[in-house]
Amino acid sequence: MSEILFIAASGAGVSVARQSGQSWNVEDVALPPVLSLAADDDGSLWAGTGGGVLRSDDRGRSWKRSGLAGHRVTAIASRGEVVFAGTKGPSLFRSDDAGESWREAQAFRLLRRWYWWTPVSRPHRQAEAHAVTISPTDAQTILVGIESGAVVRTTDGGDTWEGHRPGAIRDCHVLSFHGRRGEYVYEGGGFGGAFSRDAGRTWSRARGLGRIRYGWAAVGDAEDPELRYLSAAHGVRSAHGAKPHGFVLRSRGEEPWRVVLDVGAMPYALISAAGSLYAGLSDGRVLETTDTGQTWHLLPFHFSSIERALIRVEAR
Repeated sequence: MSEILFIAASGAGVSVARQSGQSWNVEDVALPPVLSLAADDDGSLWAGTGGGVLRSDDRGRSWKRSGLAGHRVTAIASRGEVVFAGTKGPSLFRSDDAGESWREAQAFRLLRRWYWWTPVSRPHRQAEAHAVTISPTDAQTILVGIESGAVVRTTDGGDTWEGHRPGAIRDCHVLSFHGRRGEYVYEGGGFGGAFSRDAGRTWSRARGLGRIRYGWAAVGDAEDPELRYLSAAHGVRSAHGAKPHGFVLRSRGEEPWRVVLDVGAMPYALISAAGSLYAGLSDGRVLETTDTGQTWHLLPFHFSSIERALIRVEAR
């Protein structure tokens, strides 16, 4: 029998919501500040923290150190025993043995430019690899988004890299491949959103967003890759300030973008699953829509907050 988990990252660790029958239970696990999350198909969970990588093999109940101590791990992605970790610097590290050992992608380091920087987290003048995503159909194709710098691509597992991709947003916040169609990729960034139909080689910007131009999460519908969702706000303060206010927008193909959720919180995460889209809000709520955003309902649990990352895991 499968178990559904939602795992939220925060400055105090992770919170794990577990479904048991018709009820949910939320467990808080005290850890160093968690900046990124990922899940393997084999059930392993990964957390990037301000001081390295953590791994859980018991569905989030306990976590152990898994390398890169001293690094601020701002993005993480995995495929089997291969794990990629992006850090502030920015740097990219790869493990081929499920976190037992790591090596830096030296070719990625050569991409750095003097104008890559962000004021968000210390040290302020260092950019960070804010997003890493691996193609579902070709594990050698990986995209990395740097805040604030570029969206770069490799098709050989990280040995060589293509520089900033035409049309992508340099101030990248989130990148996600479609769950089944590796040619589709989605980006949320500081100037809205972008999407690719050729595995991240070229990109098209989201048009017609009006004043809602500060993008964050981006994802495609689980069944229809042309159906895209973007979470956004009017600006940095509106997204991350004391009184956040955010939106979820929807577009299909070349249709104009349409607001499908207007909420007094920031949707930091969008998760696409068969028949559903989930929005994880900064105030700890998780909303679900099963009709492409026409109606939403609140899931019956509440995190204290959701910061940086939320993942959904169906564990068997």
